[in-house]
Amino acid sequence: MLSVPESLAAYLKPGTIGILEQRQQMGAQIDELLRNPSLLENVEHETIYHHLLAPQDENQRLPPLSRAWLLDEGLYMRFAGSDTVGNVCTVGTYYILNDPRVQMMLVKELEEAWPDRDTAVGYEVLEKLPFLVCYFHCISASGTDVYSQTAVIKESLRMAHGVVTPLPRIVGPTAAEISGEVIPLGVSSCYIGILNPYL
Repeated sequence: MLSVPESLAAYLKPGTIGILEQRQQMGAQIDELLRNPSLLENVEHETIYHHLLAPQDENQRLPPLSRAWLLDEGLYMRFAGSDTVGNVCTVGTYYILNDPRVQMMLVKELEEAWPDRDTAVGYEVLEKLPFLVCYFHCISASGTDVYSQTAVIKESLRMAHGVVTPLPRIVGPTAAEISGEVIPLGVSSCYIGILNPYL
């Protein structure tokens, strides 16, 4: 889809409009940074471009930085850091709110580690919280039953699924017929919707 003009891609597959808009927005940002790299000195926080556009040691030199390469890297980081993380947070919050015991334990631990909400707490504090991050062992009230309890973050990661996308299938060993349409041998299932969007 990215090999055809954006207006045609949006027409062929309207679901790509959001991705195309993000490409345009990030492309404009990259164009501006390539014209004037000193703009990175005036931003309030570090970005991926601080690392990609920084001078490299000879033994760690990146391939020549093209606009397309910067755009791909930026989009990969944006999508990897938004959809998947957002999904894990949503699933984790759902299960925490549906289990009063877990919710109480987590709130108690966070309140002890972070008593003043108006003051920022560092990652180095949060990463040491046993119920939030680490595994721990529990002993039952009788003192005999020992079992492992998975921490909130690790359990949220386990319960949330990754990005959902169909795996491509290659038509073969012969041509296939789907809903009266003949799909030629060797065609990827990724392209079947382009050949006939009603399939």
